[in-house]
Parts: sequence; structure tokens; C-alpha cells
Amino acid sequence: YAGKLNARATVTFPRAGWRGHLSGNGQVKLRDATLPDIPLVGSLVRTLSEVGGLVGFDAAKDTADVTFTLRGDHAHLDALRATSAASAIRGYGDIYFNGRLDLYVNAGPLERLQGLFGPVGQAMGTLTDEVGRYHVTGKAGKPEVAVEVGPR
Repeated sequence: YAGKLNARATVTFPRAGWRGHLSGNGQVKLRDATLPDIPLVGSLVRTLSEVGGLVGFDAAKDTADVTFTLRGDHAHLDALRATSAASAIRGYGDIYFNGRLDLYVNAGPLERLQGLFGPVGQAMGTLTDEVGRYHVTGKAGKPEVAVEVGPR
């Protein structure tokens, strides 16, 4: 792995029996990274590439921003955005500490274009979110992707 990592987190837990009782929040930013080299992100990128034509995640210029909230036995991703030269992933959902995934993402070249157009791109993103998205389940090392159509 190569890249620049900036992370901040606040975590609260009881002294005894902390498993399942974590709370807090944080933010992770990656710059000049090769995202497929990171285990969870790499398996997600590979799976979405097979399903939805995600391209460009292989140079050391990828970026990612994640805002999360710790909720007992999982981290809720309030906002996830990963960007390569040609594609992007945008979404939210839950990553459980046992590796189980429950994420909703939009991904592909259109996501990348939306990110370039500021407020207009955000409006386009709101529209595409209502049309469809990928529901990512399974385990961190072996994500499963299903296409969901219609409003969530």
C-alpha cells in the first residue's frame, strides 16, 4: 500500500465487556493511494468492476473520504466517497466487526462526472440514487453485489 492517510476518531467504551459497546465517530481521508491494495476496498472495487464497469482504480492517484459512526458491533459509514481517474464510488451503510457488509453504493464513470460538477453533480446524484444503486452484502473479503432499482 502507498498513499497519504489522515484519520481522526473519538471512541468510547466501557472498561469491561467492550465488545459490542463501542460508540464514537471519525473520519478517514486517503490521498495518492492505490485503493485496490487495501483489502476491503480492493475486494469491493474488484466486485463492482465485474458488475458495473468500474474502471481506473489502479494508479497511485486514488482518493477516499469516509465519515463513520461507531454503533456497538459495527461502524456505520455515514458517507463514503472513493475516486479514481475515471470512476467513483459513493455510498453509505454498515461494516460489522465480524466482517459482514450492508452497504448501499452508486459506482462507475457517471459517479466520477457527478463529482466534478459540484452542486449540479449533487443534484444528478440525488436523481441517480432514486433510480438505482448497488446493495453490497456478504463478507469484507468476499462482497456480494445486487442491483436495486427504484427509490430506497
